Amino acid sequence: MTRKSNGKIPFRRYRKCSARRPVTLRIRRQQIRRILKPAGLNFYTVRNTTDAHYRTGIHSGEEMWEIGGGFIVHFFSREKIGQLAEGYEIVAIEAFE
Repeated sequence: MTRKSNGKIPFRRYRKCSARRPVTLRIRRQQIRRILKPAGLNFYTVRNTTDAHYRTGIHSGEEMWEIGGGFIVHFFSREKIGQLAEGYEIVAIEAFE
């Protein structure tokens, strides 16, 4: 994790919140692009549409499902990951259990 010269982590408020809305995802992508150094890597994990919990629980919007007592999960298809990666080079997409 990189820190600004003042010792603060950029975008600290994003550390613990999840992006549930498409507009939030676009804003985050723009902010990451703004602070990422050339040839820098952006690692992230998402739940995907092959997940065992996909489409379980209460539907809560665009590929979002309320599971586990109020926990809302956004599930991503490969197509959605590609759309969010617009302007970036996808180096790898790996599934894990």
